[in-house]
Amino acid sequence: MLHQMKWAAVSPDRQLTLLRMSLPIDYKTRHPLLTSFAGFAAAMLATVATQAQELRLPAQATIGYESVSLPGGERMGLVGISELVQPAPGWWLGPAIYGAASGERGGLFTWGAEVQRRWPLRSQLTLAAGLYVGAGGGAAAPVGGGLMLRPHAELMWSFGGWSAGFGASHVRFPSGNISSSQLSLLVSSDHSASYTVPGQGIGVGRGVGVTRGGVTVQHYAQANAKGAMKTVGARAAWRLNPSLEATLDVHGASSGGADGYAEIDAGLLALWPVVPRHLGLGVHAQLGLGGGGAVPTGGGTLAKLSAVGSMAVGDWTLTLESGRARAFDGAFNSRFTQVTVDTSFGESNAPLRDTSFGLTIQQWPRAQRKDKSQEGIGLLGFKLRRQFGDPWYFAAQAHSAATGSAGAFSIGLVGAGAAWRPAAAPQWRLGAEMMAGAAGGGGIDNGGGALGQVMAWAGRDLGAHSRVELGVGYVKSFRGKLDTPLVELAWTVDFGLR
Repeated sequence: MLHQMKWAAVSPDRQLTLLRMSLPIDYKTRHPLLTSFAGFAAAMLATVATQAQELRLPAQATIGYESVSLPGGERMGLVGISELVQPAPGWWLGPAIYGAASGERGGLFTWGAEVQRRWPLRSQLTLAAGLYVGAGGGAAAPVGGGLMLRPHAELMWSFGGWSAGFGASHVRFPSGNISSSQLSLLVSSDHSASYTVPGQGIGVGRGVGVTRGGVTVQHYAQANAKGAMKTVGARAAWRLNPSLEATLDVHGASSGGADGYAEIDAGLLALWPVVPRHLGLGVHAQLGLGGGGAVPTGGGTLAKLSAVGSMAVGDWTLTLESGRARAFDGAFNSRFTQVTVDTSFGESNAPLRDTSFGLTIQQWPRAQRKDKSQEGIGLLGFKLRRQFGDPWYFAAQAHSAATGSAGAFSIGLVGAGAAWRPAAAPQWRLGAEMMAGAAGGGGIDNGGGALGQVMAWAGRDLGAHSRVELGVGYVKSFRGKLDTPLVELAWTVDFGLR
């Protein structure tokens, strides 16, 4: 197999030839987005540089805003954020998330996958058409099972690394009562995603520029009428200069009678050394979206400001924050503290690690409800795995209900696992993992929000980068009555990243 070769001793031209030979279809004669997942992997490799030590794909981060019409004439401001890559000329795809930003539906979130086709009209003008498929809900919005479809088209003008434009979209929840057409405004930033072939331990592989990643635990002193609330989540950071980072935090309630609360925050973290490379002090300003769990965030837009202290030991950093969070148009106004533990993820001195990103579909045959009933649900989401020592890996997942009349139910998990390749069948991979996190919403009986999941899985390689996996497991609430087996089908793409 390709991943077992002495890769560093092979010439760049021979490396690309071997990559092409390892793929199960002819990338020259099959359309990458209308064949199989393996075809996508082939197209991705065929459009990057011939140096296997550092492969690159064009990438673009986009933020957009639109006003969606709900039943009864209610308006809801919806913000969308996507991170897309171009695996083949004119085709873009990647993850996206949408959340309520104004109105009275703070806490409505969906996440899913976006695919686009783009056509250049002039040197600086581009026409794009695409489809977003996601799942979620919240804030008692009439989303039904939670599946969201968003076909759209845009005209974008380029300004040297940045683009801006307007478009038209249609937001529909097929099993709910939301069906709205509207105009949208968008801003995009161009960059690139670099990576290496997995399993080689060589190369640059800095992904989309994330320099640090880790887990967070947060405590709000006064979240709702029931008092305090704890959340768990994850953080990604991009270093802008030696003292400044851009951050992205995602949280979900784990205790405090606010199950169903979710939050996503973007911010700037300024940190100055007190003891170089070990201790630092600074400030963190954030703007985000949050709501659910009876937390009175109004339309959902939040602002947060905190004092920060950090301590670094090797590649690991412990960060403590204390500050205040406030909703723009709701009653939520609370002191908070937060602890973050993260590690190097893309910095020049970080080791190269095998990293996989996956699109998942889960089926839970029973999901206990607060009204004592039980009904199966289907969930759509994403997973991430990052190796930290053979055979061990860090794992994270986020899912939302798409079927089963539980549209507001979402779940986020972090944990660890191990994976092996059987010597007799190296095209297969076997693994097991254990995770814990927070979930809530949709009438599911999950107590304060905390729950755990165990799963065993088997995967079959489709090429050098792509794999299909089937997993079976169990998920159980720590305080509620949610207690069900699960089956998961996933498609993952593997990279070598620092």
